[in-house]
Amino acid sequence: MLVPPGESEPERARRRETHGASKFGVPQASQPPVEQPAEILVPEEPVEISTRMRPGEWTEESLLEHVENYKQQIRDMGAAETQIVTDVERTEGSAAVVVVRWDRQAPPGA
Repeated sequence: MLVPPGESEPERARRRETHGASKFGVPQASQPPVEQPAEILVPEEPVEISTRMRPGEWTEESLLEHVENYKQQIRDMGAAETQIVTDVERTEGSAAVVVVRWDRQAPPGA
């Protein structure tokens, strides 16, 4: 430490910080523990996987593969087969829209 001429060097005392204080002496807010929810998905809301395919990007065979892949993903999330809703729309311009949804309001196995 540089001391100006004519002044004495300050005493060196050990600085004690209280628990929860920063090195600047400002108390830090303690963070309450965050509990993880039992389930992240909201049970009342459907889960949906969808895609739009342009003309020439799909065939009937690949469209069926997309639908089955999406249904399997929904099954892997826990949906029963009776809760899976599939909607395939073919547009006039030869595009396709695929929507596979888990209807979480529908009773499983119904």
